[in-house]
Amino acid sequence: MSKVVFCGGGPMGEGILGGLIHNGGVAAKDITVNELSDVRIAYLTKTYGVTATKDANTALKQADLIIIAVNPAQVPSVTKNLKPILNKDTIVISIACGVALETLEGQLGSDKKILRVMPNTLIQSGNGYSAACINANITERDKALITKVLNALGQTMYVKENMFETFTAFCCTGPIWFYKTVEALIDAGVYGKARQERGCACRGAG
Repeated sequence: MSKVVFCGGGPMGEGILGGLIHNGGVAAKDITVNELSDVRIAYLTKTYGVTATKDANTALKQADLIIIAVNPAQVPSVTKNLKPILNKDTIVISIACGVALETLEGQLGSDKKILRVMPNTLIQSGNGYSAACINANITERDKALITKVLNALGQTMYVKENMFETFTAFCCTGPIWFYKTVEALIDAGVYGKARQERGCACRGAG
């Protein structure tokens, strides 16, 4: 069974973590979350049964997959900690928006197995769609493992990095606009009904 370590246990990481566990991608006992917040550590441990800790260096050294799930500005501090302990065979997945493969290779080493992944909002239900772009060190065997894990979140599409931002705009931002449209339609319906009821009440009073 693959050992997975999350660097970051915020909402982004939790969405993927929950999807992996609920849809059979990875067992909770095989997941470690490196997180600095005591509140998040307690929450993730209680909610998902994973190991959440401030010091995950031992787990990081033994990991099959490491998922960098922090904001772009925090990536350099994460990679600085990872570089001296990172196993050459470990696959590093970054979900940090806008951080290029070249940047990650510069921070972790050009010989490391690195990919960028952009999941969308339906991953916890298993109906998500993730884009992945890989560097030259990822083998077909690695790709099979990556696909197995990501397919627990839904479907996976491998794209060239120059298409990555387009995918993000269409498949990640797109659903948000759809949700906002539905929300606006609901609000309009509620507002219209309330106005109608007030009008009826006024006519009855007259």
